[in-house]
Amino acid sequence: WSVDAAGATKTGVVAGSAGAGSGSEGAGGVLGERLDISMRRIQTLRYGENPDQEAAFYGPERPVGISALEQHHGKELSYNNILDLDGALLSLAPFALSPRPAVAIIKHTTPCGLGVGESLARAYRRALATDPLSAFGSVVAVNRPVDAQAADLMSQLFIECLVAPGYDDDAMATLTGKKNIRILSFPDTDPSAFLSAHG
Repeated sequence: WSVDAAGATKTGVVAGSAGAGSGSEGAGGVLGERLDISMRRIQTLRYGENPDQEAAFYGPERPVGISALEQHHGKELSYNNILDLDGALLSLAPFALSPRPAVAIIKHTTPCGLGVGESLARAYRRALATDPLSAFGSVVAVNRPVDAQAADLMSQLFIECLVAPGYDDDAMATLTGKKNIRILSFPDTDPSAFLSAHG
């Protein structure tokens, strides 16, 4: 769910199961005719889809999905960063419980790399090999904590945002040496928290 400065909203999909309601939903059954959602402003964004537009990021009171990300380093996020982070985490969600490291690379909401490997470094190399030109200025999501070997490889490319479940000390030292990267982490959560239907 997002709201731009003009008040336009994006829609979402809600599902319920029969018998889940209290009986007070009216003729609409479990799912009523209206759904009012209260959101809190998480942050004012650097700009909207274009630099001349204002934007803010709103999320539910209990952080979930993108609103639960924690930023450790870098400039504040832009609207486009949030769209790409969403795409990266959605691309990575099927691998959340995979026994193997996985990497998703997203640019302008489009996957340009996906790799799985025996190590995070190997998975990153495979993802990057898919389309190394488009990966410049991308968002990278990984399903394992970033180690020093993977961080060394990632630091060789301009990455807008990197999101992972964590970072070891050597990896964080390497990555924070890059001024323009935004380093984020996601909580240990049910992978379905990043799955939704967008409209």
